[in-house]
Amino acid sequence: MKTKLYLTTIITICLLFMATGIAFAALGFQNDVRIDRAPSGTSSTSPKVCSDNSGHVYVVWVDARGGIYFNRSNDYGQNWLANDIFIALVASPASLKIGCDNTGHVYVSWLQGTSVMLARSSNYGAGGSWSSSGIAGPVSEGFDFAHSQNGHLVVVWNTDSSHILYANYSTNYGAGWSSVKRLDTAPGHSGGDIHASPRVTVDNAGHVYAVWVDNRGAQGPYPGVERFIYFNRSNDFGNNWQSEFAISQTDNGYVGQVPQVVCDNNGHVYSAWLKTTRQQPNVLYLNKSDNYGQNWTGVQYIDWRLDNHQLKVSDNGNVYLAWNDTHDQWIKIKFKSSLDNGVTWQPMARVTNDPTNCQIGNFDFATKGNSVYLAWENLEPWEGIYFNFSKDGGVAWQNR
Repeated sequence: MKTKLYLTTIITICLLFMATGIAFAALGFQNDVRIDRAPSGTSSTSPKVCSDNSGHVYVVWVDARGGIYFNRSNDYGQNWLANDIFIALVASPASLKIGCDNTGHVYVSWLQGTSVMLARSSNYGAGGSWSSSGIAGPVSEGFDFAHSQNGHLVVVWNTDSSHILYANYSTNYGAGWSSVKRLDTAPGHSGGDIHASPRVTVDNAGHVYAVWVDNRGAQGPYPGVERFIYFNRSNDFGNNWQSEFAISQTDNGYVGQVPQVVCDNNGHVYSAWLKTTRQQPNVLYLNKSDNYGQNWTGVQYIDWRLDNHQLKVSDNGNVYLAWNDTHDQWIKIKFKSSLDNGVTWQPMARVTNDPTNCQIGNFDFATKGNSVYLAWENLEPWEGIYFNFSKDGGVAWQNR
């Protein structure tokens, strides 16, 4: 009797796994493509993605072979180079980032020690076309960079124990840089003041938008813990900055963290961040402006119990959010889109097809029009870089 019960249980479990696989197949989540060429036993981690409007998709990652590696597709993510492209020999690069425009310029940035490094290619990332240089520092906690389609780049960072925020900009595709500017007007580190995790975005007309974590005005029972999301803007590619203000709630006990910011070329600005309370861990909120950051419409609740959210906006105005869902032991990448400038949101979709092995924290995506390109780090048990794409704004993901 026990043997029959045991066999019945095994058969039931097998059928459940088969049914799960069929369900994923029906939803179009199978056949994710591995795009790094690292040998077995070698880890590839922390992928970042960008794309242009003519079918080029670029992915960069940190590779245990020694440094930063790169691959690209010239046909909207369907096929990839047979060999990775080596960009830089770096022992422990941090905060890897990538950007690209529609004329073949590709930018890869990372933190090397306390210096922000920038590698540039003007030939669609082809091997041998990369040059690297330091562009900012010293950095104590975080940095970000953004670029326009006409050669303007902006970098923001905070430095030393004062946590003062700085910005600089380039008008010639990163070849030369202007003078360093203050991004905020806070007095710096005084009695526990915090101004950290800066993020930046820029449009083609010179509007630059920055957000960061700030604890000015903390009045609650835990003033040393409270964090708010602050915002500032520039109308001349980062040469001059306005007065900053909070765009998150500023309730007592509020802990905002990990801000993101994106914009389009029509005055829409979006920021998303996580809020943590004792009752709800990692709640995702979003706020938006429809007039170049002057006024904000109000905070929207998106989801909770998640990590590593990513916020992007397409050139047609679609807004996209993706994150690692941590409601249970299996880490899943969830995806959500808005087709009306963040007013309403489509139902959530699950992207990855492996029910158990999506590595938390390490994924990124890019978008052009209705096309969305997503890369992530997967455990196998060694990390590899995988890729999938959607042609309809993230509603369905490709069956290949």
